[in-house]
Amino acid sequence: MDAAPVGEATPPQGQGLTTAGPPAWALGAALVVSGNIFEFWAVRASGQTLTIALGLIGVALRLFGLGTLIRWVLPFNTWWAYVVAVLLAAGMVTAILDLLAHF
Repeated sequence: MDAAPVGEATPPQGQGLTTAGPPAWALGAALVVSGNIFEFWAVRASGQTLTIALGLIGVALRLFGLGTLIRWVLPFNTWWAYVVAVLLAAGMVTAILDLLAHF
């Protein structure tokens, strides 16, 4: 009736379905590097509007990347994971301070 024929694979239903993508640490690192590149160009921009726009993009990328890295490292639940998370959070503070330096 509703049974699949013998030898035919049935697709997984619901929870077992996953999609392939880059590892979280690679995505976080790429976002941080991209944010640093935008920050590099923000410092060298010719006008104040361009400087602020590039700085905001750079900070947003860096914060999102550092947040991704923190979410990746915390599930390890070891002392070193918490140390790494604190260091990454300190990176978030420096990203915000870099942005404020443009004003």
